[in-house]
Amino acid sequence: MIYYLIGMPGAGKSQTGKELSELTGYPFFDLDKEIEKHAGKSVSDIFTEYGEDYFRDLEFITLQKITEDLPKGIIACGGGTPCFNNTLEWLNNTGETWYLQISVSELTRRLSGENLPERPLFKGARPEDLRNVLTDLLITREKHYLKAWKVISEENATARYLQKYID
Repeated sequence: MIYYLIGMPGAGKSQTGKELSELTGYPFFDLDKEIEKHAGKSVSDIFTEYGEDYFRDLEFITLQKITEDLPKGIIACGGGTPCFNNTLEWLNNTGETWYLQISVSELTRRLSGENLPERPLFKGARPEDLRNVLTDLLITREKHYLKAWKVISEENATARYLQKYID
């Protein structure tokens, strides 16, 4: 089985995925890192040079390559992965999607210390605007996230908790 971690930027998909991989022995892939490895450029540079549509196509192609011969694994998807090109439907048909549902307050706290310009969707956002940007983003994306196989609440979004769902 392949388990896809989805949710907002800052939800902890990558960290939780790594920890879950260590607990279960399942291979782990961070989708953004895989895209960067195959493209030879950062996600931010891909967005800047080619635009979001190109990135979303590349994202889907990379997902297909990763999962082509993968019998089991854990994949941390980018925040927008399930929101474009019917990718969520594909994810749900090829594995289980788990939405790490984290509050805007917690996301704001987690992302406040980061270098926001490295994240394409936050380019140009001032730190004092972060909460509003996250709120708007969540409003547009949550309708997709809620179609996941499992919605994992903030207090349960840990590798130890999720381990019980791994077959």
